[in-house]
Amino acid sequence: MSKKKKIAIVILSVFVLVGLLWLIGGLVKNNQQDEDALYYLNLIEDEKKLQTLVERNLQAKGLNVDLEKFNQASTTAIYTPADFKLVQKINEATIKQYGKDIGQILRLYQEPRSNEIFLVLDALKNTDPRPLEEIKKIKSLHEQAVKQLLQTPVPKDAQVVHLRLTNSINRLAKNLSDMNLILDDPNLGLKSSEDYIRN
Repeated sequence: MSKKKKIAIVILSVFVLVGLLWLIGGLVKNNQQDEDALYYLNLIEDEKKLQTLVERNLQAKGLNVDLEKFNQASTTAIYTPADFKLVQKINEATIKQYGKDIGQILRLYQEPRSNEIFLVLDALKNTDPRPLEEIKKIKSLHEQAVKQLLQTPVPKDAQVVHLRLTNSINRLAKNLSDMNLILDDPNLGLKSSEDYIRN
């Protein structure tokens, strides 16, 4: 089997494993959550209306804020291949080791966890900060995964996939950080929740 085929199989396996673990980790805990999901989707159905509401509130307080600049300023860091430990020599041993390293990182997500969106909704609807403690734990998982991905030696032919995975998880951690502010800044919390679903 050629090196490219072996790399393609490893990459495909990683994506399948990520998808399965993500699906398992997103399992919900009670029947109330479907109703909460509908409530949330209705809240953010029209993003333009939400932005208009934010702008009016800011203007009423005498504040002139450029929301586009605000959104750009709140984005998280983007990693590049220069941030990775690239392995130039590609052989069966380096590919196997990379697969093992990725598998070890993905074990962080093997435990079922509460759905992040429902946790935020629960906190917002009941003005209760307790569900947000779980958000902090999930955010910590993402940050730990990013840290390990940055430390993992990456075969040069896998750098694009590795880059996408690292930046995707990094964005999720940033979204969760903003979602955790739902009680202090509902507009930011809801916007970050919407971004979290897209990521």
